[in-house]
Amino acid sequence: MIVTYEIAEADRAAFERAAGAHAAASDTYPGCLRFSVGHDINHPGRYQLIELWHDEHLLNEHGRSEAFQRTMTALKQCRILQMQPDRYKIP
Repeated sequence: MIVTYEIAEADRAAFERAAGAHAAASDTYPGCLRFSVGHDINHPGRYQLIELWHDEHLLNEHGRSEAFQRTMTALKQCRILQMQPDRYKIP
């Protein structure tokens, strides 16, 4: 899964803290194989959360987890100008 965010300039530091903390704890998420936060060097307000999960069931479980809900609460404090989630299946 790759989720692309456009964040208002005033909220970028808060977004980076919340998304970075979530990614840093990813080794505690059952089934999470990779969770990274990327910052687009050509578009300062654009970020990508890059997630690789063992299977879709575990990804969906994570979406219902307390850790995910805490992160979403923090991210909702940021002015998100655009968000685009894309799911991919890797054979």
